[in-house]
Amino acid sequence: MHYFYLSLVVFAITACSNVKKSDRELVKNLQDFNVPGIKKELERDIHPGQEGEFFLTFAFFDACSKGDVKRVKELLAAGSNIHAVTSLGKTALHLACESEGPSTELVKLLLDKGLDINGNFKTPSSVEKFDWSPLAIACVHKNTEVAVLLMERGANIEEKDAGGDTPLLKASRYGAIKIIEELLKRNANVKAVDNEGNTALHNAFSGYATKNLLFPSFSDPYSEEDFEKIMDLLLDYGADIYAENNEHKTVKDLIQDFKKFIVGRTNVLDPAVSIPRT
Repeated sequence: MHYFYLSLVVFAITACSNVKKSDRELVKNLQDFNVPGIKKELERDIHPGQEGEFFLTFAFFDACSKGDVKRVKELLAAGSNIHAVTSLGKTALHLACESEGPSTELVKLLLDKGLDINGNFKTPSSVEKFDWSPLAIACVHKNTEVAVLLMERGANIEEKDAGGDTPLLKASRYGAIKIIEELLKRNANVKAVDNEGNTALHNAFSGYATKNLLFPSFSDPYSEEDFEKIMDLLLDYGADIYAENNEHKTVKDLIQDFKKFIVGRTNVLDPAVSIPRT
């Protein structure tokens, strides 16, 4: 996907008749991820704030999103701004936590070089901070090693996004059982609720129903076994089985509502699927 966007940028620029030869060389080097070549063109003809800085930053974001530590180091050495943010307000740390090849080494590098662990900007920006913290992103992508590293380095385990989700609420929705264990060991608030009043128990079932029952073709299913383990974990740490959301629904109510919804449509939800304890 990243290569697709890069190709669009390269095509748009090289198609312009007024692009200088040096700019075309820069584009070619960027396309080939030829870092020494990029640096040479920048030093020779491109000045900060112009096209060269944009291309270098684009390549830097691409490397972070792939978890490519070697290329990130090369691009930083070539002058990439580690504090740059995307148009969505993501820092390089956000990108590293959702990378195709999650890397604790890359996350350590970015933290050691001064990126804020909770995704806050170190420098003024014209865009707003991305809604999710790096830890929340690691939870959604089930990047356990990265999530644990962030927690060990002091990430805020109670930070909420605009929807009111904490990392535990997100991890519960996405079935990140190992991360849930680590969060609970660190005293994450098991009774936290989102803006709709949903607890981690509500989210655990909603995520399970969506990923494994409604859309079983998802490449990362939320298994019944994981669902039951997560429910047990949350209850062991004090989750309230009778907690109601803003619609006055407990997690047991959600399960019953879902069973009614699928009656006559499919038998994917075995009647045995229920709350582990009452």
